[in-house]
Amino acid sequence: MAMTVLLCTTLRSEAQQLPSEFNYQGRLTDLNGDPVSDTVAMTFALYDSDAGGSPLWEETQPSVDVADGIFSVRLGSVEPFDTWGIEFSQQYWLEIEVEGDLMTERL
Repeated sequence: MAMTVLLCTTLRSEAQQLPSEFNYQGRLTDLNGDPVSDTVAMTFALYDSDAGGSPLWEETQPSVDVADGIFSVRLGSVEPFDTWGIEFSQQYWLEIEVEGDLMTERL
């Protein structure tokens, strides 16, 4: 399934308060730019560099509802960040796959 995704998120942690989960929203379109309406599997992964390496954290959400291109997920709800040692004390890059297809360069 070939698609593109427009990413919109805010990763912000307050001093001394690390997130256990955070909301991530995006817009999913097909290759023609038409919004997708479907339920899809999405895999999210955090890296410590913009290319290469192994994921420091990842989770698959098997049934993400996409309505008129818009989706919203709670990252960390399947695989808690702290069990992977993610402390949000440095910059991370997010990689997203939809139905096994890599959507964009890391953000």
